[in-house]
Amino acid sequence: MKNMLLRYIKLYIHFTKINISSFMEYDADFLFGIVALILKNLINLLIIFFIFHLIDNINRLVQNSKAFI
Repeated sequence: MKNMLLRYIKLYIHFTKINISSFMEYDADFLFGIVALILKNLINLLIIFFIFHLIDNINRLVQNSKAFI
């Protein structure tokens, strides 16, 4: 199980490097792509934050497992 998880993490890092190198083909596209990627991740985190703060039942139910989401 641990070896499989480690393998998937290595694959994720490899595919992320490939994705970033494809962004780097064009300078302007690279900058817009990185900015878009950061904005997308921030928006996803904000959505999760608002879901947990607006719905009290979820907040109480999964208090200890928020890190896994």
